Amino acid sequence: MTGFNPPDKLGEEAVDAALLARFQAGDDSAFDELMTIYYRPVLNLIYKFKGGSAREAEDTAQEVFLQLYKALPRFELRARLFTYIYKVTMNQCFKERKKRAKDVPLQISLDEPMDNGGDRPMQRDFADPGDSPLESVEYGEVSRELRRALLKIDEEMRAPLIMNRFYDLTYEEIAETLGITVAAVRSRIHRARQTLQKYLGKIFS
Repeated sequence: MTGFNPPDKLGEEAVDAALLARFQAGDDSAFDELMTIYYRPVLNLIYKFKGGSAREAEDTAQEVFLQLYKALPRFELRARLFTYIYKVTMNQCFKERKKRAKDVPLQISLDEPMDNGGDRPMQRDFADPGDSPLESVEYGEVSRELRRALLKIDEEMRAPLIMNRFYDLTYEEIAETLGITVAAVRSRIHRARQTLQKYLGKIFS
């Protein structure tokens, strides 16, 4: 039940570094290649964390990649790129949760025209990531029962559990992604597993 586990982490890091260098040198096709690699893992992470519809997950993923398109030209590769991508993803998820809590409508889509005078770049056509979001993330990796149980866990515990259990991030990588200590990651994952056991018995034991 893993979400994204590259078989060769050193090879994956080298590919990421090469694509980032090309993009920072002005080759937009390198960003399309990064999106092809990371679109589904990001989409799945959003879907597991937030719940909701596949369309909502896709809208959030599109916003994540718009943010990455603006940020990566100035990004310094000091750690694994996917850690930064997941950090942007989780920040966007938390941001949208906060907006919904305040009853502020969220309207983010690549289908909308972009204002030249705004903060966002002009609309660009990203590479097609493949199958529709519904086909790629609906319930292929996680059962309905498990998804419902995950959504019953507090967000601060849910996020590190998902990143560790489904994406094989280390405690150190999760700590960097969420901006918390390794001890906090360990504690939150332990509490999240206890909560899951309450709903799912021994699935995670």
